[in-house]
Amino acid sequence: MGLMEASLLTMGTVLSAADSIRQGNQQAAQARYQADMATNNANIARQNAADAVTAGKAEEQRQRITNSQKIGSMRAQMGASGVDSGMGSALDGSAALSMMGEADALNVRDEWLRNQNSYLQKANDFGNQASLYENSARNNKANGTWKGSESLLSGARSVANRWVSLI
Repeated sequence: MGLMEASLLTMGTVLSAADSIRQGNQQAAQARYQADMATNNANIARQNAADAVTAGKAEEQRQRITNSQKIGSMRAQMGASGVDSGMGSALDGSAALSMMGEADALNVRDEWLRNQNSYLQKANDFGNQASLYENSARNNKANGTWKGSESLLSGARSVANRWVSLI
């Protein structure tokens, strides 16, 4: 084996090792990008959950105000008709309307709670995905380094064996 052949073998070994490391770094960078995207998605989902609560509470309050207005209107109509709204069937009707209105408000609350929980679950899922991508980034970087080291050692052994055969 001549000096030229040994030089080419050494250069090939170094290039192979560098390429393995580069590939590992490139895969790690891609995984980190995906982790960042998943983290952003988790943050958006958490914000959506907070928005669902804010909008839901406002809608629940509007529903209760509407219910109070309906009950007030019903009592005013009864009073204008000379009916005592605090007794008998008039009171029963008022109580029934109040219960139905509260049921409507509670349905609104149930809906915004479900929306909030759905967004929080999505945030949790995205957070878990981000963690997986971060682990993948670390593993890809380490694998590239190990493959590069393996290439260097294997190439060094080949060069050494060739030199020994010349002696």
